[in-house]
Amino acid sequence: MICNEAVAAGFMKINLYSNWANGAKGLLWWCANEQSHLEAPPMEKMLLTDEKAFEQEYFEVYKLAAGKALEGRYAVSANRYVGVTEHIGDDGVYAVLVNYSLAEQSSALTMKKGWFREAVLYGNPEMLEPGGMAILRIKENKR
Repeated sequence: MICNEAVAAGFMKINLYSNWANGAKGLLWWCANEQSHLEAPPMEKMLLTDEKAFEQEYFEVYKLAAGKALEGRYAVSANRYVGVTEHIGDDGVYAVLVNYSLAEQSSALTMKKGWFREAVLYGNPEMLEPGGMAILRIKENKR
């Protein structure tokens, strides 16, 4: 939704009442408009500009927001510096691992029960070089 602050506030007010009336326990509001005027800029901007940003446990917020969604993933990293995305192709599922730090990192990758690494297509999925990545083809064990 692209709008001014007054419209956004009205939208939130209506949705909060609606969610409360229908038994919802909370609401996640993702604000993606320009926020550089704020005293505390968005977390993503801070992560790019503050060299000590990853020393805090900020990544825990994303775990809470993701909740059950992570349970449906085929591949997950326990390392807060490593991001994992999954891509479904015509010939399988691919996991892309990215090291978001300036130091070598263990991928700390775990696979969902019944899934395994079929092939390493790029990089070293065990230890990712600084700013590096790895690509895996993963597969479900159908036995």
